Amino acid sequence: MTGFPEILTPEQAAEYLQLPADVVLSYLEQRRIPGVKIGNAWRIRRSMLDQWLDQQSLLAIEEQEISTNQSIEPSHDEKESIAQPAVKSSEEIIEKTPILSQVVQSPEVTGDKRSENVPTTAQEERLSSDEQTTTVNSPARSPSSKPPTTEKPPAQTPRRILGKVKTFNPKTGYGFILADDGREVFVHAVNIENYGQYLKSRDRVEFEIRRVPKGWQAYNVVIVQKKTQSVSSQVPVAVPSKPTPVISKRAQVAFEQALAARELGDFKRARELFEEAIRQGPFLNVFQAYAAMEEKENPQNAMRVLEKGIQSFPDAGILYNDYAMLKRRLGDLSGAIEVLRQGLKAAPAFARQLHWSLATILVDRGEEADLSEAAEHAKRAKELGQSLQGDVRYIKLQILTGPRIGKQVYSFFEKAGFQVRPLSFNNQWADLLIYSDLSEYVETYDLRDRILVRCFYSSINLSHLTAIQNVLRSPPSRMRGLNQDVAFLAATDIQPLRDALYRLMGENREAIVPIESQSLDASHSEDASRILRPILDQWLSRRDLYRYNYPVSGRRFFGREIDLQRLMRDIDDGHNVGVFGLRKVGKTSMLHQLRELRTQDITVYLDIQGVPSDSQDCAYLYWAIARKLREECEAKKEILGSALQGISFQLGSQNTLRFQKRTHKLFDHDIHAVLNRLEQNGMSTRLVLILDEVDRLLPVSEASPGFRGYADFFAYLRGTSQNSGGRFVTIITAANPALCEQAMWEGRDNPIFQFYHLMFLPPLTREDCNDMVVKLGRGMGIGYSEESLETIFHATSGHPYITRLLCSQINQLNPSRPLRVTPEMVVLAQNEFLRGEATPIFNEILERLDTFFPVERDLLLFIADGVDDEIELSELVNQPVDVALYHLIGYQLVEQTEGKYRIKIDMLHEWLRRYRLGRSR
Repeated sequence: MTGFPEILTPEQAAEYLQLPADVVLSYLEQRRIPGVKIGNAWRIRRSMLDQWLDQQSLLAIEEQEISTNQSIEPSHDEKESIAQPAVKSSEEIIEKTPILSQVVQSPEVTGDKRSENVPTTAQEERLSSDEQTTTVNSPARSPSSKPPTTEKPPAQTPRRILGKVKTFNPKTGYGFILADDGREVFVHAVNIENYGQYLKSRDRVEFEIRRVPKGWQAYNVVIVQKKTQSVSSQVPVAVPSKPTPVISKRAQVAFEQALAARELGDFKRARELFEEAIRQGPFLNVFQAYAAMEEKENPQNAMRVLEKGIQSFPDAGILYNDYAMLKRRLGDLSGAIEVLRQGLKAAPAFARQLHWSLATILVDRGEEADLSEAAEHAKRAKELGQSLQGDVRYIKLQILTGPRIGKQVYSFFEKAGFQVRPLSFNNQWADLLIYSDLSEYVETYDLRDRILVRCFYSSINLSHLTAIQNVLRSPPSRMRGLNQDVAFLAATDIQPLRDALYRLMGENREAIVPIESQSLDASHSEDASRILRPILDQWLSRRDLYRYNYPVSGRRFFGREIDLQRLMRDIDDGHNVGVFGLRKVGKTSMLHQLRELRTQDITVYLDIQGVPSDSQDCAYLYWAIARKLREECEAKKEILGSALQGISFQLGSQNTLRFQKRTHKLFDHDIHAVLNRLEQNGMSTRLVLILDEVDRLLPVSEASPGFRGYADFFAYLRGTSQNSGGRFVTIITAANPALCEQAMWEGRDNPIFQFYHLMFLPPLTREDCNDMVVKLGRGMGIGYSEESLETIFHATSGHPYITRLLCSQINQLNPSRPLRVTPEMVVLAQNEFLRGEATPIFNEILERLDTFFPVERDLLLFIADGVDDEIELSELVNQPVDVALYHLIGYQLVEQTEGKYRIKIDMLHEWLRRYRLGRSR
């Protein structure tokens, strides 16, 4: 935003151009400025004015008009430069080019190899499209020159205005100022007081402003000093700036040619031209750009250049800083420290940055005396206005100079082979993030990604453990990529909470590994990794990652890539899907993973098993879905923007269910309010409704009569989905596909007959099953041989839940760590599992078949007893067996090989023979 309208009055145009109003009127009358006279009033289109400015030398025009000794007609040189734009030789350029004061450097010029996190703005993009753009220095006014007639407030001369720093990158040396009149103004470090004193975001500044071909540029920028002022007078007081040095035009041309050669990769030619620029009349940018080019390929020459720059500009603090940082990168910390100390004496105006740079290098050197001195320099930099909030180096300094345990923990993990990154600190604790790619941590203990270490300065209690657990379960954005399974807790004494830690690890998937002061003290004389390994063995073995009985996602989700891809394609195509399979086969986990992947969709998930037993009415479902829809839309506003703002939810806004007779109408209103908003905004976002364990919803047997109004409920979902053009998609999960295979329910048409695309969810493949077993075991200090993995898969056929229970049995029978599992251990665990924990899971399979699908149950028992021919099986039951066998194969309970049927899960077959048929194999 410029703050100026598109159509300007002469007065507004004068302010826009920073010219007196009578000058603008004069140019309008002479048709020198594009404008239209309507009646007696002139009007100027701002875009036309910008085009005109791109072809003119505004500063020259301004000086010509103000000076009474010059005419309005352009000079002979100006006419010649306009009429003859042909390419000239460098010598001609040197002779014809007026003296240049500064360079507006594009990101191509200033964005050297040292730059990091360069802010991207539209103004920078415009600047980067230029070649080297220069502005002409205004000739000094003679004593006879008339001052402008327009009066200005004392704090602002006609060409000096106030503004606030929007961005400034000290690496590139440029940024942008938001002027008080709304204009966005480019600023380069060389045009700031004290040879590029760094600016901070939101600094108040006073500056001269000049028009350049691609916008506005600030000159003679002065940081406004904050002084106590009365409320009525909010005029900042500015520190007088030193005059900007005049740059030799020959040096300027050589500099621009050097930059061009650098961009073309001709570094030999660039060196020659940089040296020529220094000989002709050095200026700050030459030394900075030259040293930046040489930094990687020829660091010794870069050091020589910066040394020469300091000799030429002994009070240019930025050169001391660059020189010290180069020495730091080359490993000469002592030399860098000495350079910065010299800089503090020679360039006090740049002390803010020099103090802070000196503090960071002293921390790198890390001696006890260095840390104390670093703290003093950091304190001084902060007093001078250096922003240290959130700076990783400042956090590191505070941790290392704080309570002793902080420095101990930092050193312990560094010695143990981890990269350590300080994260935050307060009066109670400090947080570190550690990372290692050493195989002994990654492969043996699954210490992947970044791991949280919380170091407590005082005694700890249960609330501290809960706080760490909450961070692992919902990491803040600054902990992106956090390992959510393991964290370290460092404290002077963890004995009072040892039992609580054991209990937490036994009941939860997260492991909080404590490290006491004794271990930290021992690391001074022993190998830290040798101290850490037994700690990991002791504590990580306390948890059982195989036993968690909840849906898994993220790093705990294994396999199903093909199934997920198919499900994603169906949603993209607007197809409704029914996912079928045995309980605990991973249906719910896959749906949770789907929700994590479909971040751009509005996904509403409802588990029918979670509906209260006294709410067996679809009116409750309408209300529960509407509530979740409203909550999901609120959560997705940050991702989907304003498209979801202002939607009026009628049913979803009710905290409790009311208006039973109108519930379905209010539900319809909420669904279509969202669908219509998505359509109006032309978004590809879909509304995905997931109904988990939908068996309970339909009347599949006398034991499960279903919900009242189920037919109307599914008829509504079907009709709305078909009329939405693929925007509204429903996904259901159930054990048996008969739900949508039967044409009739209770004597009426089945509303979901052949409506859903059927997807049987099979057990894991051998590869995915092995991956799950190995990765979960790694987090507990357990490894497997290839033979043991083969034995496990043969016993479970890849059923994820049964596999995890078997591996949990192995874990319980073998508590020592680290553990290498053998086939003999698997067989022993398998026998123990069949005698104990297999009964509940296998009984659940039979009970579900017995309740809902008795034909499938009978066939399963007959096959377990050795009947393997379809004709024989058909003679044993009084109903057709083809559909029932199809379902058993879909469940992956039975497989057909060469026309014969057999139980696919070996342990299930053995259990059925032992405990249901009274036989042994």
